Amino acid sequence: MVSKIDWCTHTANPFHGCEHECEFCYARRFAHRLAGNPRTAYHALRQMGVDPFTPAYSRAAMKRLDDELARARKPRRVFLGSMGDLGGAWPYERVDYPGVEESPTLVQLEVRELIASHPRHTFLLLTKNPAGLLEQWPDNAHVGVSITDPSTEWHRVQVLVDQVRAGVLWASVEPLARARAYAMCAPKWGQLDWVVIGLETGPGRPKGEELEARRDCARVLTGHLMDVGVPVFVKENVFGKVSRMRQLP
Repeated sequence: MVSKIDWCTHTANPFHGCEHECEFCYARRFAHRLAGNPRTAYHALRQMGVDPFTPAYSRAAMKRLDDELARARKPRRVFLGSMGDLGGAWPYERVDYPGVEESPTLVQLEVRELIASHPRHTFLLLTKNPAGLLEQWPDNAHVGVSITDPSTEWHRVQVLVDQVRAGVLWASVEPLARARAYAMCAPKWGQLDWVVIGLETGPGRPKGEELEARRDCARVLTGHLMDVGVPVFVKENVFGKVSRMRQLP
């Protein structure tokens, strides 16, 4: 699907859902809204009597994506799993795999195979649980962690840079909330290849003094990232179109 997210060109969701219960989750809202459409997997889950955001995987959807990528005329930047989290300890089938202490999910192995089979496309993965990911990914995989509050979530960056190998390691600091400690968590920022910064855009989006406070946090974080040489993609909802810090890896 062509994406409105400004750091990718397409989104694809052969797997979706998670159980993190995050405060700012847009995907859960979308899943419950889309569950009213009989043509969606979310509707099928609701008909089964389970939450529409229950982690699920469709091998048929993966095959359709594989075919679509093979036919694509131009290289794509695909946000793979924009409606879910590949790294969670979900009830996907797990398999024995040489050299891996904890059996990875079959879903991850198939996702990695898909990425490797389409080297002209770039695939972006985003997780809140990097410890649950396979350690080795193809060079065209950009593996990132999502953070909103560094005082409780900084370990995600630590685990990512220590345990995961991919073409690009990145962080999505979005929505920027309770962010005053970001600069204090500095040691690992310089080991990332890219950082995205954005504000909350849903019903509870900040206004007035709160908006300005978060913008100040964004300025501090952006300045620190520039000091340590990490490219920054600042979304328009932070400073508006005047921002020129919109680098892609």
